[in-house]
Amino acid sequence: MHQPLLRSVRTPSLLIQKPGVERTDYWEILAQGLHPEQLKTAVHALRKARQKAGDIISSPQLKIKDLLDGLADALGGTSFAHWVHQSLPELVRFLDRHGMVHPADLITWEHPPFGQPLTARAIADRLFAPGMSMPATLFTGVGSQLFAAQGYGAIDLQAAVARLTGERNFCFRPALEQVRYVLSMPDQLLFGDEPIDDEINIDSVYASLTLHHLLLLTYRWDIDCCLNLLGDNLVAPARAAPVYQLYNTSADDQERMDLLFQLFRKRIEQSTSGWLDVLPFNENLVFLRGPNGTFDWVVRDQRRAPFSGNKLHPIFFADELPTALPGAREIKAGLHFARGVWRDRIEHDAELHYYATGGTVPAYPGSDQLLVRYLAATRGLAPRKVRSGARHVDFVAHALAGGNLMVSELITIDEFWNFYEDGWADRRGAKAARTARDWPPLDEMNGRDARDRPVCVTWYDAVAYCAWLERITGLPVRMLTTTEWQDIAPARAAVTALGPATQTYAVAAEDPDGNLLLAPTYNEHYFTRFAPDLCWVHNSAGLPFLSSLSFGEWLGDYQGGAPDAVRAPVACTASGIALGRGPLERELFPAWNVGRNNHLKVGFRVCYAARQDS
Repeated sequence: MHQPLLRSVRTPSLLIQKPGVERTDYWEILAQGLHPEQLKTAVHALRKARQKAGDIISSPQLKIKDLLDGLADALGGTSFAHWVHQSLPELVRFLDRHGMVHPADLITWEHPPFGQPLTARAIADRLFAPGMSMPATLFTGVGSQLFAAQGYGAIDLQAAVARLTGERNFCFRPALEQVRYVLSMPDQLLFGDEPIDDEINIDSVYASLTLHHLLLLTYRWDIDCCLNLLGDNLVAPARAAPVYQLYNTSADDQERMDLLFQLFRKRIEQSTSGWLDVLPFNENLVFLRGPNGTFDWVVRDQRRAPFSGNKLHPIFFADELPTALPGAREIKAGLHFARGVWRDRIEHDAELHYYATGGTVPAYPGSDQLLVRYLAATRGLAPRKVRSGARHVDFVAHALAGGNLMVSELITIDEFWNFYEDGWADRRGAKAARTARDWPPLDEMNGRDARDRPVCVTWYDAVAYCAWLERITGLPVRMLTTTEWQDIAPARAAVTALGPATQTYAVAAEDPDGNLLLAPTYNEHYFTRFAPDLCWVHNSAGLPFLSSLSFGEWLGDYQGGAPDAVRAPVACTASGIALGRGPLERELFPAWNVGRNNHLKVGFRVCYAARQDS
């Protein structure tokens, strides 16, 4: 009884204290719903998963009664018995009193300006944030058609202004002037029952498109910056000034955003679509009421899904990765398992802090590193030190801040092929199938080069090689980070001193018959190979670097996540920056790409931290 009414729409992950553990340590339970039977199902699912992971099912930490009590506590009850006998009847009466009869997803906006602006966690963090008042209503956009008109933008705005005013140079005005100009004009319908211009075909659903509406559509990217709950942008009553996720901006950009936000806010206030009533049930559980009896709910400290520090899943499982792969896993785990954390606010403050302390756009290190640096500077938090290993003769020591970094030469085809034939050949195809793009064939990238030449591989290949090498040597190897590569790369004076040879294009492409191909090449199958003579430059420690404008080295500090958004830096010794001639910190290659169409090769080297006593 009441189970369908109380079911979860999106199955949030709830943090509950592990029974029998004094320190703050949590289990994550996927909430199946608010009914006692759904709570039991969630607890049994956790126990089954932990047993499968090797935990002892009779452990005090997995005691059913205590887990149920913890889950009830997360929902605002004092115990499971209290939830069954007191909270549940009150909850049923609460839903009936407010006319909430249809569970629904009232958070996922079908037509946002760009992407998905809000999540259930973002809403929960805001509603339960210390010092923030509980709003009466909240705009999530669900049901709103404000940005449903697709394919309209700057060209249409230019045409509309020209039709209405005769202004033909509108598109050449600065963005702020464009916004001011359009807002100075009366808002009016752009299209009647019939198209005004024979070249414009207007769908009937867009017949109500107005000039100011078209302005919002044109600047929908800017509007995306204000679709957050950091201030009162999307709540009523609005007591606080708007907050924009717009950083390192000019006064003109700020004014343009203010004008656009005022128009956006006016538009959503003139409509009931997209607005939800905010109805707290208890201190931990809030309901969101929509039209026609629909409702949704969020829980204090809820998470979208259980924590996983592996951003490369499903391509790699955690045990397939190098243990020292650059990342911020510990920092993220700390934030994930800390109650009372407003994640969006911390990330926003990290962006502000970066630019306030001298950060620049060209040197932007990516959101993960930004968060690490911010928490280290403001809260004294830092990732634990990576594992270290004894010095090895195959690596060259480099004294860097914090100790010695042992760095290899570029991995050769011969070295990589030992790994390839040790199982990677059998697994590589299945890994590639988990991404949207095929990975270039290794034989066509390396098959016509001598085995002592640097291997050309995807970033994923390099990651897998590091994990394999760690397994057979015991050394915590990984790829260099951007900062480390910049610290150990040959001095620019040393590169320049060798003359034009350092700038040559040392990679060629040829068809199966050996005929040279001109770049770019889009043939389905062809080979890339090195020129006979390569230019090597040594750094101050004697480590050789291949200098060519057609060769780069993969670095380990990637951005994005699997399966299709992983990108990583490629450092070019010849230019001292990225292989694509952009800033190394910002110009990233897709992890599956090796620049093959442009006759480039991308290799890699490995490194690890040396123990102080070795």
